This record gives sequence, C-alpha cells and structure tokens, in this order.
Amino acid sequence: MTQESPAEDMVPLFARQPIFDADLRIVGYELLYRGLIGGNTAAFSDGSGASARVLINALTEVDLLDIVAGKRAFVNFTLDMLSAAPDFAKKHLVIELLEDIPITPHLLDKLQELKARGFTIAVDDYGPRKYPADLLNLIDIVKVDLIHLPLAELPRVIDELEPYNVQLLAEKVETLEQYEQCRELGFEMYQGYFFSKPQIVSGRALGTDRAVVLDLISTLYQPEVDIKDVVRVLERDPSLSIKLLRLVNSALYRRQRNIKSLQQAIALLGLNRLRSWITLLLMDNHSDRGKALQDVTLFNAHFCQYLAQETRPPMENAAFTVGLLSCLDAFFDRPMKELLDHLPLDALLNTALLESRGRLGAWLRLARFLERNPVDKVSDRALQQLDITRDQLRHLQQQALLEAREVQRALGAA
Repeated sequence: MTQESPAEDMVPLFARQPIFDADLRIVGYELLYRGLIGGNTAAFSDGSGASARVLINALTEVDLLDIVAGKRAFVNFTLDMLSAAPDFAKKHLVIELLEDIPITPHLLDKLQELKARGFTIAVDDYGPRKYPADLLNLIDIVKVDLIHLPLAELPRVIDELEPYNVQLLAEKVETLEQYEQCRELGFEMYQGYFFSKPQIVSGRALGTDRAVVLDLISTLYQPEVDIKDVVRVLERDPSLSIKLLRLVNSALYRRQRNIKSLQQAIALLGLNRLRSWITLLLMDNHSDRGKALQDVTLFNAHFCQYLAQETRPPMENAAFTVGLLSCLDAFFDRPMKELLDHLPLDALLNTALLESRGRLGAWLRLARFLERNPVDKVSDRALQQLDITRDQLRHLQQQALLEAREVQRALGAA
C-alpha cells in the first residue's frame, strides 16, 4: 500500500518516517501529514487540522499495525485530540504533543489521565522550547531537535533531562557526525533524513455524510443507547460503515475471525470507544462550516458539559449533546423542529433545544448569554438556581473557551 507516486485514483493519506534505535533497528514510525498535491511535502495552513486528518486516516483508512510493521506509531496531538485518544490503540500509539500546545493545568490533568490509561507520551522540539518539570514528569519520550540545536549544546540538554525518567530521541538527524555524537551521549532513538525520508502511504479515502455523523453522536450520547439504533444510523452512510469495519478488522484487535457485521463491530469496540472514534470524525468533517458558527457550537457544547460536571455529573453526556446540537438550525439553514423530528433524541433534549426549558435549557441559555455578556452580568438569582458561584462560572467559561479553541484548530478553520 506504500508508494512514492500515488496512482491517479489514490490520494496521499499520510507519510511515515522510520525511527531507529542505537543499533539502527526500526522501533517505530512517525506519521506525518501530506496534502493532495505537492509530492512528499507537508503543505498545510493549519497544523492542528492536519494532525486530526493523519490520526483519522491511520485508524480508519488503513490497517495501522500493518503500516507500522507492528511497531509504534508517533502521531501529533492537539489538546482536544487528547480527549478522543482511542484506548484500543494505546499499545502502539505514541501521543506526540505539538510544540505550540499551551501548557496549562488542564493539559497536565489530561496527560495524567492518559498515563493512568497506559498511553505513551512524547514531547517534540526540545531545545528551542523548554518544558516545565510538571510536564516532564508525565513524559516518556523527549524529542531533541538537532536543526535548531548546535551539537555543542547537547551535553547541556542531557544534563537538564537527567532528573527525569525519559527516553531521548534525536530528530532531524542529517549527518553521520550528528548520529555518532548523539549515540555517544546516550540517545536511545533516532529519526531524520540521514536514515530515511518520509514515505507516502496512499489509499482511497472515503467521504462521510456530516448529517449522519451528527445523528450518530446524538444517538451515542443518549442516557440509554440501543445498539440497533446505532446500527440503523450507520447503515445510512455506507462509507461510515466501511470505515468502522476496517477499524475492527485491523491488526489492533487480535481475533480468531474477521468481523462481518456492524453489530459485531460495535460489540467489539464498545460504546465508549465508538464515541471517541466518532469524535475524531466530527473534528475532521466540518471544515465547510463558518468559523463563527463553529466557535458558538463548540463553546456551547463544552460549557454545558463543564456545568454538568460541576453540578449534575450524570447529565454530562446530555449537556454536551445539547450544546453540540444548539446551532443545528443555522448549520443546515432549516428550522430546528424540522431537524429534530429526524433525530431520535430524548424528550429533555428536545425541550431544551426547542424551548430552552429544563435544567439543560437553562445551561444552554446561560451559554448563549455569555456569548454577548461578561460573567459579571449574570444575576445572583440565576447563579443560585444553577447551584454555582460566580468564580466557578468564570473558571468554567475559561475552560470551555480553551477547549473550543483547541477543537476549532483541529477542525482546520481559517
């Protein structure tokens, strides 16, 4: 499936560049974005959107373990992508933090959770950028950029990282001298043009119907999920069904026989894994929506979710769904009632979206109020009814804005 010049009916899904150990044995591959044109180059305007596309293609368009020959796959992650990291791939997936990701308590909490779930985490571009101790204590692999770091500086870098339990990977190695010096200093892994240029992996990428994705999300986030309902939604989009079957038939799942039905696939994945996978599709599949509409939708979804976490944890999934669907009418330019008639939503969700009533409706009203007004304008009575303080509200708003901004970047918005 790998080739340097894709056939006319094939498109580049990503490129892979091998990573070697000190004895020049391949221990993994970094998966890199490649656009539809430009050959073996990473031509893109938004790094976060490119990263989301690479991960989706690696999980759904090809057999990941086949592509990385059973080794590890290093993939760049944005902050929001961390929330959708799929557990089924954790033994072979290395989460590589983008070098411009903001280091915040929110990020550290997510990394702590991923570590507890068994993921391997790497940081990129060490040398030009310094990372705080709180972050390095959660990191397994540090990639040291030799392009921006003179060889004479390497001993200092080794000393800086010595207190941490990390493996060192020399990236952008381009000469024999660089490799030999890094090996003498104790680097465990190496990557760069001196060893191998990235190799394009091509395939026939399948499109996905965005209405089906939204319908599927609304089904998956209901309090009581019926697998038959999930299957009925999936069957409306053959490409989505094919991607799901490809995923569960990949070598990531060790089975006696292939999965042949959607029911079997969902049973194997489980609903939580399926939610993560669909979240990845959503992040990648809305590049045609206006930036302003994306901002509002994403803020509403995360703000309602955070409010639920703070005050009514059992309602978290419903709150996120209400926010996610809050701009559905503007998104499709059709009346909300007409759209909801086609979605199997719980009555509470319908009431919140159509009439802004109930606790879900109150959370959504507050999210919309904060689009135009500062937190100080929220009345004391409203805060009392919502069981939340003004300081808590301000913190939740900031969290939601950060989360929405990260998703927006992952969506590849201009």
